Amino acid sequence: MPQKGFVTQCLCVLFEELPSIDEVSASLGRFEVLGKVEAQKEWAFGGPSVVVSYRSEVNGRVAVDLVSRPWPDGMGDPVQESALYGAWSMGQFGPGTYPGSFERACDQSWAWPEAAEVAQKHRGFIRVRSGYAWGQDPSMTVIPHDYAPLAELVFLTNIIAPLLGLPGSMCFFNPNGEVLRDHNIFNDIVNWSVENKLPPLELWSNVRVFKATDTWMVMDTVGNGQLDLPDCEACFTEDGYECQTVDTFLRNITLEMIRKGQIFKTGDTLDGPGNKPWKLELREDPCVNPPRQVIRAIPADGSQVPSEIA
Repeated sequence: MPQKGFVTQCLCVLFEELPSIDEVSASLGRFEVLGKVEAQKEWAFGGPSVVVSYRSEVNGRVAVDLVSRPWPDGMGDPVQESALYGAWSMGQFGPGTYPGSFERACDQSWAWPEAAEVAQKHRGFIRVRSGYAWGQDPSMTVIPHDYAPLAELVFLTNIIAPLLGLPGSMCFFNPNGEVLRDHNIFNDIVNWSVENKLPPLELWSNVRVFKATDTWMVMDTVGNGQLDLPDCEACFTEDGYECQTVDTFLRNITLEMIRKGQIFKTGDTLDGPGNKPWKLELREDPCVNPPRQVIRAIPADGSQVPSEIA
């Protein structure tokens, strides 16, 4: 998977019909707009763009570009679609994005059940990409020594809000976090976040649920890499725990890491759902794609962990 480098974050809005570049520029009036840039030769590297300043002292920029085609969920064949594949490998669709992210976001949109029906009708999208090497050699991986992913992600989320208000917009899509949200849910999450002084995790990372066996479930987060943190993964018996309490448990682990950094290690235990201690293990092989580092949690309740998980 691509790592943060030329592009450090990527959020999107899906459109039924794209607005004009002038409409996009006008919608970003509250930000410091540096100008417009023509489309690059290969669309995957950048359509017509509006460039917004972010942390100018370290050459921070946010490119807001228009792409007049559906999201390329397969991310390209290295031979038949070399430009698309090259753009994906450089993180142009998000440094943590993995092939199939859009399909998984549709399948796992528990907060918005209509997501798949709506989102699959899109015909274009607007990308919001941040980076610190704009205008420099694209092969450089320049990230400031005081890089702050949380603040950067908040800034990009603020840019998304006016774009969702443009004619033709359908929904918010975070390809790194495999998240789809409609306008109302997006606004509700942002407002709740501001009122409670907590990050809008539901816009940045999805919580997914899968059956590992006939009796065991896997729930995980996807998207914590945007915050330079591992994702969280819980494995448990289906009849022993409620998914909602496990969801909250995973979110709380993420919030603890946001506050204190990655403080967990293999062998640690946490009090969790069911009033049980949950054993933690730092893993490089999650149960479900995308490949990434995860903190796996399993309740110490005497259950025999199946081989599919162990």
